Amino acid sequence: MCGGDCAGREAEGGLIAILRPPPQSTSKGAVNSVGVHCDLVFRDTVANSTSSSSSTRAVFQAAHQDSLAALARSWVVIHYDGDLSRSSQGDWSQPLYSFQVARSVAESSSGQRAVMDVPQALPLTVGGLGVVGRRVSLVEGTGIGAQRIAEGIIGWN
Repeated sequence: MCGGDCAGREAEGGLIAILRPPPQSTSKGAVNSVGVHCDLVFRDTVANSTSSSSSTRAVFQAAHQDSLAALARSWVVIHYDGDLSRSSQGDWSQPLYSFQVARSVAESSSGQRAVMDVPQALPLTVGGLGVVGRRVSLVEGTGIGAQRIAEGIIGWN
């Protein structure tokens, strides 16, 4: 699930999506590898020990600070499917879940890690409305001019 570049990596709990730039055809048919390389980790958080309500925290981890800088203009889009071969430029108009990455995330990131609370608690489960096994895209911009800058599948961490 991690693309072979995480040998020896220990599980941390929660869910993870290894986000990589989607293959995009150029006019010469070559693959464009410009985009964001990062891991997106989802964890449930509880407000305090007396509260039963939970929220979801998103942690972006990147090898390079440049990848985190791109987050300030981005949306996270979780699709109904889990099929990377179905990716296309405009398929985020009817997502299962979507949220804008908080502008403060890129500004307050420490090194190669940025943390934000997701506006809506996500079910970190399989099936139904759960997000395990779903395709997730990092999208820059909105509307007609929006572009996928990274994509992956959400799995167990």
